[in-house]
Amino acid sequence: MRNNKFYNDLSSDYDSMLNIDKVINNRTSSLKKFIKREYKNAIDIGCGTGADSIALAMNGLNVNGYDTSEKMIKKAKLNAKGKNLKIRFSNSPVQDIKSTYNSKIDIVVSLGNAVANINTVTLNSIIRKVHKLLKPNGIFIIQILNYELIRKSNKRIVNITKSKDSLFIRFYDFAKNKLIFNVLRINNSSQDFSLISTELFEHKRNNLKAILKQAGFSGIRFYSDLNESLFNSKESKDLIIIAKK
Repeated sequence: MRNNKFYNDLSSDYDSMLNIDKVINNRTSSLKKFIKREYKNAIDIGCGTGADSIALAMNGLNVNGYDTSEKMIKKAKLNAKGKNLKIRFSNSPVQDIKSTYNSKIDIVVSLGNAVANINTVTLNSIIRKVHKLLKPNGIFIIQILNYELIRKSNKRIVNITKSKDSLFIRFYDFAKNKLIFNVLRINNSSQDFSLISTELFEHKRNNLKAILKQAGFSGIRFYSDLNESLFNSKESKDLIIIAKK
């Protein structure tokens, strides 16, 4: 299944599956420390239904969110409206942002494992674009799952969560050169189910560091969470990268 179709299909369940209000509250607090007093403008890459864009806006920034899933963007607009926030959401890739925005952005984020949905060639293009968009000393924050640990553990079940109406089981199918991510939704009352799947791209620390350096980023730091805990490739669930222009 094409990635944008996967997220279009998932959009109606996404917020209840992740508990979006909890995510927004956590992200608002976690991102606060990275936002300097002089910061004004932010971009959220792979914004999904808008949790991170909303968190940035709640920290006082003007935010543009981008996602290739049309239905995710529609949900993001509704979520921002529900919080009385004015956020500009676009159903378009970051590469399409006009050059008039170059050197105008203070902080760019791509959280929620969004970059794992992007192949290496496209990711190279996006990171070069982000470098152009950022002001000098602006920062780029990336969060991706630690695929070194995922491959080593070979654990198929990612998570099992419940909403009022459904049970969601997220799991992997492992192949030698491919990783498939699946979401199984089971209706609590009828036991009807649906299964959707998409390929993930297993970008790892050294690959991402090389791409960022090639694009011109410096001061590249690696953590296991947004509290800036030390990253350990054998133990950390997440990889957080903070890169400075």
